[in-house]
Amino acid sequence: MAPEVFGQYTLQKQIARGGMAEIWLATNRNTGDRVVIKRALPHLADHARAQQMLVHEARMLMLLDHPNIVRIFETDVIGGISYIAMEFIEGSDLHALIRSTRAKGWQLPQVVALRVMHDVCLALGAAHSAVSTEGRSLELVHRDVSPHNVMITRAGQVKLLDFGIVKAPDEHNLTEPGTIKGKFAYMSPEQAAATKLDGRSDLFTAGLVLYELVTGQRAYLHATDAGMFYAALKANIDLTPLMSPTVPEQLRAVIQRALQPNADARFQTAEAMADAIAGCGRLCTQEELARWSTALAAPEGTEMAAAKAASVAPPAEIEKVQRRVDPDPFTIDDQEPLKLKTRNPPVRVEAPEFDEPRGRSDEPTVLPWVLFILIALLTLAIGWRYVGKYLDEAPPEAPAVVPR
Repeated sequence: MAPEVFGQYTLQKQIARGGMAEIWLATNRNTGDRVVIKRALPHLADHARAQQMLVHEARMLMLLDHPNIVRIFETDVIGGISYIAMEFIEGSDLHALIRSTRAKGWQLPQVVALRVMHDVCLALGAAHSAVSTEGRSLELVHRDVSPHNVMITRAGQVKLLDFGIVKAPDEHNLTEPGTIKGKFAYMSPEQAAATKLDGRSDLFTAGLVLYELVTGQRAYLHATDAGMFYAALKANIDLTPLMSPTVPEQLRAVIQRALQPNADARFQTAEAMADAIAGCGRLCTQEELARWSTALAAPEGTEMAAAKAASVAPPAEIEKVQRRVDPDPFTIDDQEPLKLKTRNPPVRVEAPEFDEPRGRSDEPTVLPWVLFILIALLTLAIGWRYVGKYLDEAPPEAPAVVPR
């Protein structure tokens, strides 16, 4: 697609297109900076509601100044089409990283999951506590917290995106009555029921994402939208995967509390959930998160230097990173080395492995049973020998009785 001139911007590549808006990678010709342009679809130029929704999103974003929320530069109308100019985030969304993790056969370290969702909760806390220019609480609800809307930058920073369906109590006109906004796979029970929402709905969906990062599977296991919608409506979640010994008890408790059907039983604020996540163990550093996401996004056949970037060393009591590199091993940042499986060519990077604790094994051991059987046979042989000797001896004769 040829570049398109749009005001002071040159639209270079279409990133995504929805029912009401499209997203472009663009360049500001005045500054030379790369930006992201979100604009209403051209055929909706005369559609007042579509234009209003985009203006609403821009107004919400302009009130949210937080390092974990995408920044907005400006909003305007060009040729009757509303648009938002936002910061360009170079990196990958969490959904793509989850898919790459599964494709490579890796397991996401819990320190990575904790860091990502801790920062997402910080972003939600900023949104939930946002106030207007008059100092009035806006009571914003994101309504679409999902892996698709969480970005990991190349610098390892977590960014919450797409506030297009954020809703404030005074914005009822933007959503038609009975309309459900969001993805069925990441939806709270009250959201599925199309009832009044508050920030605790976002915390439920954040719990769904944390569940997926920790267990490796979605909380709503249904193949159809109808099945996922019904599961969301009933908060029908299989908690069995959380019982795995690889999930620490404290982390399990955090996820279970976030996924309570009753909003009053959940965390009441995003800050409280962020603190609880931080209490579950070490959070990986921003640099470590950058290395992990870079390694996941790297295609097969990347050079050894790119492979080294995959080192994320979790706490030893939860998970341990090992290495096996042939011929030249290496260590990164004084952490446990990375295990690689080398081929010539290409180099294939394998994720950190999780060792069994020493002295324990789930495999049955044969030696005790062999010793038990040998002892039993020996005891039986000795016993049989004495019994046979006793049977071979003649019984003693009874003393004769002489009549008087």
